[in-house]
Amino acid sequence: MFISHIRKFATVCAVVLVVGLSAQSAGAQSTVALQQQINQLLAQIAALQAQLGGVSGTCNVTFTQSMGIGASGPQVLALQQFLNRNPDTRLAISGAGSPGFETQYYGAITANAVSRFQAKYRADILTPLGLANPTGYFGQSSIAKANALCTVTVPPPDDDEDEDEDRDLEGGEAVLRDFEVDDGKDTSISEGQRNAPVMDVEFKVTEGDVEINRIDVALDHLSGGDDEPWDVFETVSIWVDDEMIAEMDVDDEDIWSEDDPESGDFSLRMAGINEIVREGKTAEFTVALTVAGSVDDAQSGPKWEIFIPDDGIRVMDSIGLSHYTGDTNDVVDIEINEEGGDDELMVRASSDDPSASTLQLSENRVSNWLTVFAFLLDAKDSSSDIEIESIPVLVEFSNSKTFNSLVNDARLVVNGEAYDDFEVENGNTDEATLVFDLDGDLVIDAGEEVDVELQLEFEALAEANEGTTVQASISSSLAEEIKAEGADDLDADQIGGTATGKTHALRSSGTSVGDGNTSATVTTVNGSNNDYATFEVELDITAFEQDAYIPISASAATEWRIEDASGNDITNTGSATAIWDSNADEEGNFFVVNEGQTETFALRVTYIPGVANTAARLQLLSVSYDSDPDPTPDQTWNAQPASDYRTPTRVIVN
Repeated sequence: MFISHIRKFATVCAVVLVVGLSAQSAGAQSTVALQQQINQLLAQIAALQAQLGGVSGTCNVTFTQSMGIGASGPQVLALQQFLNRNPDTRLAISGAGSPGFETQYYGAITANAVSRFQAKYRADILTPLGLANPTGYFGQSSIAKANALCTVTVPPPDDDEDEDEDRDLEGGEAVLRDFEVDDGKDTSISEGQRNAPVMDVEFKVTEGDVEINRIDVALDHLSGGDDEPWDVFETVSIWVDDEMIAEMDVDDEDIWSEDDPESGDFSLRMAGINEIVREGKTAEFTVALTVAGSVDDAQSGPKWEIFIPDDGIRVMDSIGLSHYTGDTNDVVDIEINEEGGDDELMVRASSDDPSASTLQLSENRVSNWLTVFAFLLDAKDSSSDIEIESIPVLVEFSNSKTFNSLVNDARLVVNGEAYDDFEVENGNTDEATLVFDLDGDLVIDAGEEVDVELQLEFEALAEANEGTTVQASISSSLAEEIKAEGADDLDADQIGGTATGKTHALRSSGTSVGDGNTSATVTTVNGSNNDYATFEVELDITAFEQDAYIPISASAATEWRIEDASGNDITNTGSATAIWDSNADEEGNFFVVNEGQTETFALRVTYIPGVANTAARLQLLSVSYDSDPDPTPDQTWNAQPASDYRTPTRVIVN
């Protein structure tokens, strides 16, 4: 094994020497491309030196000090060497900071690499600190992760000869065919976006194995913003199966070749790919772009097209022949957006919004926390995580009652966490706005949504407030007042939607009514205009803190009406007969629901319109009751929402 390592090391050094000599004679190859190959070879040499020295981990240093921009010394050098071991966190392809050219100064390039390291290990570094975005500061959380990675052992290959054999090419003179380009997963990209997959490339390999050793990538400016790629893009990278196999910093004009100055086409050459494709397989890779943090005129959406030029891909087969493929005319259009331009937050109705109900309060003590409204905050179409700064919610009461007289406290609850810092606007009116200050503590991940509950703690219910209703909502205009931040502060046109909660009645005693079960049937009778409909609304009534006496007579117990399909009252346009029935015990002229018990009631109405082709439905409006057998009940339950106690519409033909 030791001899094998020595042999490899000597071979690599010889290659470096050849490259250096070739640089003097190969005028067609750019200095930058040669520098890139040299850097890659230096990285291989460093890895072999580590093996020869007996290093079994990814690095041989323990980080002990926090570092930021301006720091210097051996720990900075060790940090740069550590970051350069992974393509995702490499400082640079060439020049100061690149592999083999690390320094002892912690500058902006190092901070940028640390940010990428923090993003790569977000769950271990940023999330425990409650941070959404990388900082570029190498602090204790970053130190702990780096040291943990430094102690991970990397087992040597079982057999160096087998590893070499895996890269041997077989077959004869290869053939490349069926070159094709498709849109990548993200062709609408934002300022500052890293490694956006913009173009998928594939071609088939037959007659022999090949090694891809060079890929040319070209860009053509179409409209808007800067028209030179080095001002717009920072890196171009090649990916296979979600693994980066090559990357080039492209924010230097010298990197680019201007193929056609009149049309504005620019291309660059990515050498040293060394990707094997076997005979009969399809080569598949993705080209990704990193966009500069500030692009001129980004708000207007500058457009570019990207492609692989004719003969832009070079491969070598097993007998040493080079083959080329590509198609200048097979392009992908991409658009650059203002950073955060795709960020969005929408308010939506939630399936967890509680059904209309009677909230059971006390006459002499503050209530428990009661959920009166639930809504969704939706960031499914957002490109960035959304931090919520503040949310306004409207709370309305009936009978001219006020928030300050009825409510002791309020809070929003998300995933079990309560946010109770709020201010009340118009608290002495029946329409109060609660503005909750979340201070960015609520973060919705990009592509996700969260349920939010409004919970109220009510004051002891005075007799004068019995039967008051409460309803909460967020209108579209109120939604636009939400303060939130994605990549930048969200504008009003990035926030929208609406949600309205059900109406709830406040009572210290009385009845609670479940959702209504409804039905409607039409009966055909011989003769002109004799057909009729039978409508039924069935509901469960529960008594709390008192017995409930409900009249047996439909006219005394219920208020209802026959409506047309638009909700207009048509009761008096025909003949209607109502029956009010229940399985409850009877006492005199009343059905009795004992305290804590639930009984089922049904209102059945037969309706004869007397006019052909009449559309009709039954709407239950209210149920009257009392705490004793009073001939004139003084308590009322109102059907809220009305649609829960309304039958389907039926057309009565004759």
